[in-house]
Amino acid sequence: MARLLSTLLLSTGLFLVLSRPLQAQHEPVRELRAVWITNVASDVMSSRVKIAEAMDSLKAAGINVVFPVVWNKGFTLYPSPTMEAMFGFPIDPSFGTRDPLKELIAEAHRVGIEVIPWFEFGFSTSFSANGGHILEARPEWAALNNQGNLVVKNGFDWMNGFDPEVQNFMLTLIEEVVTGYDVDGIQGDDRLPAMPVEAGYDEVTKALYRAEFGQDPPASYTTTAWVRWRAAQMTRYAGRIYRRVKALNPNLVVAHAPSPYPFGYNEYLQDWPAWVDSGYVDVIIPQVYRRDFTSSSASSYRQELFRQRAYLPDPADRSKLFPGVLTHLRGDGYLISGDDLLRAIEHNRELGLAGESYFYYEMFPASNWALGQVLHQGPYAEPAVPPYREPGWRPLPIIVQETDAGVLRTGAWTVQTGDDVRASDDAVLTAAGNSGATLTYTVDIPERAYYDYYVYRPYSPGFSADARVRRLDGSGSEVVLNQRAEPDMRGWTYIGT
Repeated sequence: MARLLSTLLLSTGLFLVLSRPLQAQHEPVRELRAVWITNVASDVMSSRVKIAEAMDSLKAAGINVVFPVVWNKGFTLYPSPTMEAMFGFPIDPSFGTRDPLKELIAEAHRVGIEVIPWFEFGFSTSFSANGGHILEARPEWAALNNQGNLVVKNGFDWMNGFDPEVQNFMLTLIEEVVTGYDVDGIQGDDRLPAMPVEAGYDEVTKALYRAEFGQDPPASYTTTAWVRWRAAQMTRYAGRIYRRVKALNPNLVVAHAPSPYPFGYNEYLQDWPAWVDSGYVDVIIPQVYRRDFTSSSASSYRQELFRQRAYLPDPADRSKLFPGVLTHLRGDGYLISGDDLLRAIEHNRELGLAGESYFYYEMFPASNWALGQVLHQGPYAEPAVPPYREPGWRPLPIIVQETDAGVLRTGAWTVQTGDDVRASDDAVLTAAGNSGATLTYTVDIPERAYYDYYVYRPYSPGFSADARVRRLDGSGSEVVLNQRAEPDMRGWTYIGT
């Protein structure tokens, strides 16, 4: 049993998140139902309130995993000590002092959704910016082609993923996320581990090749042995990522979303069937981004999916395969229809694949959440657990409202209403800031374990700037919450473990 005291806290609620699995009561459906969340052509991460609303809606649609971006355009989307020390930017400046990853984890775990951060840009530093601030500060990290120029492919500028320094840099960012946040895994994509086939002509990579073969690399970047050698470097790096993540926390999932094979191998040195065969990945999500989902076996989606599955002949390996489904692109206005969404899932199940991931979250608001209803009322009607998890891994939290029976009040509390108090509730309790009024929450704990606990911070210009939350477990620790800081600070605030 734990007891929490909130002193001079004008309004509050409490939830606790179990940091270890509980025993499930029955065997649920086992499917991966995932969606990518990015800050490009999407404002879902622009405020805590929007994040909370998104997680509520995704849960209602049946989604059980989110892949939020944490690395793109040369910036992290969490405060990174490494980025601050090396480049002077602890986080994407557009987020100010916020930590959107922490906020998203709290809201996703509140509704039982797993969070697997997505290192979207991988070894790319920028888009059409000549390498951006990363290569401006570290020009020796630039990937070079056989003309000695910076490698730019499809508009993306690349640092040298063969360079041990660059590899260690990316591994450090991964370690920061794994050790600093209660995540459920990490994910690379078509740029991690990956390098354009044109790359490899910098001095570091040429020296590595000479040390092994006693000669310079071939002048032609498509020479078969030269492609094979560089792809092997990416496979080894996939192994480094996997071993490091598992050493830090063996319960975390290592996922990758590469380009389809063999395109990804020929263009980006991604030999992902070898990653699976070597045991370097738990979840593989090839980007089967086709728009033809006709019912016949001749549909381009089904044909491409069939080809990808064929590269994993072992049934155990196929159990790790989940296709990436293109559902929306704001740039050209593409939005999958409800019928095609159902056909994609039907194709996946007919080929024995227990789940999928959608690119990207904006498919739902772009359809006014009609696509969420298609999922909820159809194939996602029953909740599911990701196939790689034991049931009960991410249980729903214990939530106690200030108006619940058993919450002890001292002093004068009144009901406060209005959207500026709590977006998801009609009323909370308030008390005068200097009155000494308190609320004491007593929570029945289901088992001895570690729990993260949060308090809901409301917002109003008239609320207290020094509302106090005190633990009554013998530690005497206290957290001060500013409830008038800014509207976007409204939401669940991590207090302790």
